[in-house]
Amino acid sequence: MSAADELTAAVAERLAGTVYSVERTPDGFVVRGDLTDEHVFRPRRDRAVRTTVQHRVELDERLRVMQITDDQVDVVGRAGAVPGTEMPVLGAAVRAERRTGRVREVSFRRTWDPSKPKGERVVEEARFDSHEVVRQIRDVAVALGWDERDGAAQRSGRIFGLAGGAIALLTLVVLGVALLVR
Repeated sequence: MSAADELTAAVAERLAGTVYSVERTPDGFVVRGDLTDEHVFRPRRDRAVRTTVQHRVELDERLRVMQITDDQVDVVGRAGAVPGTEMPVLGAAVRAERRTGRVREVSFRRTWDPSKPKGERVVEEARFDSHEVVRQIRDVAVALGWDERDGAAQRSGRIFGLAGGAIALLTLVVLGVALLVR
């Protein structure tokens, strides 16, 4: 068994019994959230939101280095959803949003029962945090001797952030000089 196969199997074992599944790819593996799970599929009163969260892990087996890139797609249907299915009908507005890089999706749900005595009213609590999976992947990888480096999406985001900050700082300096010269 190769080091990449060993890491993939260890991550799959760690995530067994959760809403995530692990699929081997030619360059690593992908961890996907189960769309049928109610923590990932979040119906709301004014819209239907179907969220796919996946984490693409690219492996360089020779260097034992991995890159984790989060990939989240939200499909939003507004007004006109079929009751019970939350799927949009003809004429409803549908919008898809995709975010890649380091994406964190957190949701929390709590169900109350007012008929119960105070202190026992919470019937059900559910929490979903997409970053927990990244932590699980990292923990397994570190235990097996793998290192992590940022993917292209994270590096380009950092570069654009730094460039934007530098431009803003330069603008402030130019404005300050212009005010002093007047």
